[in-house]
Amino acid sequence: MKLRHFARISLIGALALLVASGASAQTNTIRFIIGTAPGGAIDPYARLVAEPMSKALGQTVIVEYKPGANGNNSG
Repeated sequence: MKLRHFARISLIGALALLVASGASAQTNTIRFIIGTAPGGAIDPYARLVAEPMSKALGQTVIVEYKPGANGNNSG
């Protein structure tokens, strides 16, 4: 009897946490950072990924380029 009561309380607590975490979901824009210069070989792929990601998450996804991340175009 005590085990059933504990299981019910645990389930209710888990559901409450799930609802609370959904309510505080991120509503900001997402920055998709690429470590190369724009117009490079990875540019079209980054944009192909960003558009469906934006639609699936319901948030704005911005592709941002940071050249020089690992020595690329640092000069």
